[in-house]
Amino acid sequence: MLGVISFLEIPTLNDHIEKQVRKVRHSALHADLSDFLEGDLMIELGILRIHEVDMDEISFLTMDVKMSAGEWNEDVELERVRQAFLRNFEDTEDSVLLARQDGKLIGLIVIHFDHDDTIELNPWFLGGHPIVHKKASETQLDSRMIQRVKEYAVSVGVARVNVHFMKEGSHPPKLYEDLGMALFEEVTHLRADLSDLEITSVSSTEVDIVPLHKAPMKGLYDCWYASFQSGQDRSFFARSQEQNRAHFDESFDKEEYDTQASVALKSGKLVVGFALIKHTHGEKNGHLWELGVHPDFKRRGYAKLMLADVKEKLLQKGMITLSLNYDRSNEPAVNLYRSLNFKEEWTQVGYTWMLEA
Repeated sequence: MLGVISFLEIPTLNDHIEKQVRKVRHSALHADLSDFLEGDLMIELGILRIHEVDMDEISFLTMDVKMSAGEWNEDVELERVRQAFLRNFEDTEDSVLLARQDGKLIGLIVIHFDHDDTIELNPWFLGGHPIVHKKASETQLDSRMIQRVKEYAVSVGVARVNVHFMKEGSHPPKLYEDLGMALFEEVTHLRADLSDLEITSVSSTEVDIVPLHKAPMKGLYDCWYASFQSGQDRSFFARSQEQNRAHFDESFDKEEYDTQASVALKSGKLVVGFALIKHTHGEKNGHLWELGVHPDFKRRGYAKLMLADVKEKLLQKGMITLSLNYDRSNEPAVNLYRSLNFKEEWTQVGYTWMLEA
């Protein structure tokens, strides 16, 4: 059994523009254990700060469940899983929901506090879905765990809970739909070899390409907001204006992106386009984190103009590939990337629950 849990200082998010993290003293809802019967099982739920859990214990359960489901190869070692937990969560203010039966850990959800006042369930290598031992797989434990996280979110003032998972998987979307969560994005990951990427760009005296970090932030934000507001990206419309601003501030942090390869497009003093590159998703890879053109300047070939410049800069840096994610509902993006011969690698779907105002 988990025993008596003292009151903990639990994190939530406050002023995103200043990027401050505040801590709140939680009520007994967080500190107490919640017992409930699931068939013949007495299951106990509790939430701890992630740095207070036994990393070996949660690593072993995660590895066992993932291997049993065929999601991970059998040669994955426990230490590698443990290091993944430490690398991704050791320095965070995240929490973990633990489910125990007769003192044995049989389920967990990492509760990750995202940048825009949102909780993300089991992010990144954990794959989104609740991690539940096979002996409890036929119960409603996964559903009850998600419901508990929703209750927890409300108690700490977070109004949104997200989960992302691969489209081809063992958990049907009905699990989330039955809990009042709605599909808000379907993102496909594409990749292309830079040497094979043929981009026929236009020449123009109307616009100039400049380094992204030299473009004014207000002009960038106005262009970014207008380009997505006139587009078809579902994740943009699923966020509030404040959340979109927080998303922009984090994405366009000069400390986080490649200032040599990222570019902006200017017409006079007006920012009319942007292409932001980060070095994620593999070695020697540039990831197109953000790409957009102001609606008044679309359909003039300016996206390809920026991509051609980005390609040359990445090649000069010794990069080999260029990757990107796009929402499958965004038809102009689909047509652009198909024309450039990007290849699909995987598709991930996102479900969200939002507290009604």
